[in-house]
Amino acid sequence: MGYVTIDESYTSTTDFPAGILDSQTFPLGIDGIDGTVSVNQLASSTTTAAGGDIVLNAVQIDMKNGDQIVVGSSHAGVTCPKAPAGGGGGCKGKVTGGGVFMLNGKRQTFGFVAGTKKDGTSFGNFNYVDHNSGAHLQGSVQTVIVDFAASTAPVTGTLKTGGGYTLVVMDNGEPGQDDTFNLTSAPVTTGTIALDGGNIQLHKGCKK
Repeated sequence: MGYVTIDESYTSTTDFPAGILDSQTFPLGIDGIDGTVSVNQLASSTTTAAGGDIVLNAVQIDMKNGDQIVVGSSHAGVTCPKAPAGGGGGCKGKVTGGGVFMLNGKRQTFGFVAGTKKDGTSFGNFNYVDHNSGAHLQGSVQTVIVDFAASTAPVTGTLKTGGGYTLVVMDNGEPGQDDTFNLTSAPVTTGTIALDGGNIQLHKGCKK
């Protein structure tokens, strides 16, 4: 708590809090004939998707003739890093897989590759065949995050026939029969299933 004194002739009679964003404005001169005095005045503040900016004046004197005197001003800004194009955030690694498993007693096969380039864009393709219904799903890759700590890689993409899919695979070691496959899409949803044959492989990208 405190007060403002100017030229030993003006003293604010209202105590003001010392919080950084707690501002108060007082009249300068009798009935504000000379202007105003502001303490902890938020001069400007901007917020965008790319970051933010703030300017705070400790003491700001605004005269009646339009002149402004600032005693002590602080500026702070922050820039948010741009998200990778293509949605391929996370580890710049790659995951590949192919194999066979049984779903409701019927044979299913699949193959895919998904990765993230150095510039942050994702690449890859996905192929799945239900040998019971004859359903054949093919799609592109929109995002992939290779998580070596969890031995998993969630992949999302778009099917050629329309609609999206989410694929979560786990690399549980070699030769691959303990690896798991989990597809969610409108045409086919498998749940988490261990492979009967084949392999899921996480490839080094940012493992270190």
